[in-house]
Amino acid sequence: MGVEEREHIRRSLFLPLYFTVISLMVPISLWAAWGIYSQPIRYRTLFPHNEARKQAVAGLLLTVLFFIPFFNIWVNDKVLLMLGGLYAFLFVPLTVGLVRPNLLEQQTILFRLQRRLRVVRGHVTANLKQLVRLSCLVLFCVKELLIGLPYFYRHFITFQVLTNQIVFFLLLEKVLCPEEYILSLYVLLLFNILLYVKRGLQERAWARQIFTETSSPDITRLTSTFVAVRMGKAVVMAVVLLTFTFQFQFNDASPPYLYVLSCAAYFLLTEPQLLAEESLTSCTAYFQSDIFEHLEFLYIPLFIRLSLLLSNLSACLLSAPGHPLLAMIALYTNLYIPISRLSAEVLTPLEQEMKGLQSFRQPTKEELAKVGTTCPVCLDMMLVSRITPCGHIFHAHCLRQCRARNNTCPCCRAELIVE
Repeated sequence: MGVEEREHIRRSLFLPLYFTVISLMVPISLWAAWGIYSQPIRYRTLFPHNEARKQAVAGLLLTVLFFIPFFNIWVNDKVLLMLGGLYAFLFVPLTVGLVRPNLLEQQTILFRLQRRLRVVRGHVTANLKQLVRLSCLVLFCVKELLIGLPYFYRHFITFQVLTNQIVFFLLLEKVLCPEEYILSLYVLLLFNILLYVKRGLQERAWARQIFTETSSPDITRLTSTFVAVRMGKAVVMAVVLLTFTFQFQFNDASPPYLYVLSCAAYFLLTEPQLLAEESLTSCTAYFQSDIFEHLEFLYIPLFIRLSLLLSNLSACLLSAPGHPLLAMIALYTNLYIPISRLSAEVLTPLEQEMKGLQSFRQPTKEELAKVGTTCPVCLDMMLVSRITPCGHIFHAHCLRQCRARNNTCPCCRAELIVE
């Protein structure tokens, strides 16, 4: 007889027989245990002592453990072992009475537990009160911070400009070279070091101009040495940072020149120490064009800031799908705050200037040919001019100056009526 045949016989004969016997024996054992437990006088001859009766009842109750193989199909072996141990060593002894708990000891343990619970509850209540007070304090601080931070950010221009540059460099990095890691911070640091070098050169020229007029060569030498050392440190830092950025950051790949040039142009236009708006305004005013009507100090910053806003808006829209949080920050730091500053610093003064000239229209070609192309105030040629209600033609800026002084026509002294 082979192994497979033995296994087949065992499964087909012995296992059903075992489960059949257990199914008959266990209910009978439980019925007998209940009879011995509920009517002990009837079985006094079989079990003269209480301990013997308890042991018999316990033995009959333990026959329930024979049912464990039935549940092996649905329950894990470890769980069955744990349940069987609890039933055999805890439930049956306590039910039959083989183990009698000490009531005094139980009361002592309960008293200790209650006292410990009262102490723990007191500590928890005190800690919860302190936690509530601390939470209220933190919420108050957060509230004041949220209220005061925008005010502080609006009035601290240096921090505002730095934040604007960092956010724009990050946006441009995500758009032009997303594979690079914190390249924007390296580039911004490089630009600031170069700005430090420029300031050192300016200080050196200023110190040389000041101390060449003095008669103390020692002071001149010490000052020149100090400025030279400071400038040398800045140059070394710039060279090291530039070498590190373009040799290690790009990993033998071609550096993103478009990104660096775009960031450089943005840094030149936004850095207050470089005076880009004042320089471009001076260059535009140098040609003495009448197109802006001598309002270059308002039109040039308007064009520059609008171009910066357009650049930030484009970068924000391009990077929003992949970096929504950065785009949301840029909406406040690079769009909302610059628009507020543009409205307060440029648009409002420009609107006031233009409103002051609305009462004076531009002359026609016939009127200009009749009077001439020379301004009576500054004696320069007029390409763009304004005509007064009394029929005289002037430069717009000359007319503004006259109105600011006495609000009368420079030629006939007639009052300039402003509607």
